[in-house]
Amino acid sequence: MIVLSAWTYQMNTANFSLTTELLPHQVPAAEKMLRTTIGALFMDMGTGKSRTTIELAHRRISKIDKVVWFCPVSLKETVRQEVEKNIADKKKLKELISAL
Repeated sequence: MIVLSAWTYQMNTANFSLTTELLPHQVPAAEKMLRTTIGALFMDMGTGKSRTTIELAHRRISKIDKVVWFCPVSLKETVRQEVEKNIADKKKLKELISAL
């Protein structure tokens, strides 16, 4: 049995910059998701679902209140690490994102 957790981040509308660029295979996924109001990334493990989701949040920061991550409980810390790794301004990190 896999236990899923909805991990919600509250995000302010303040600008933030990212430390990495999308990889070539992540660009079409991000562009497709930008055209939708709801969706899911069904990508293989290790292909950058977290980075793609962070990109979507970054591009939609003025239009969204929250990002909800559905993942196995065992991956919550990995998601937190990915978010911390990809947001450049570590001082703004606590302002931008807080686990609810």
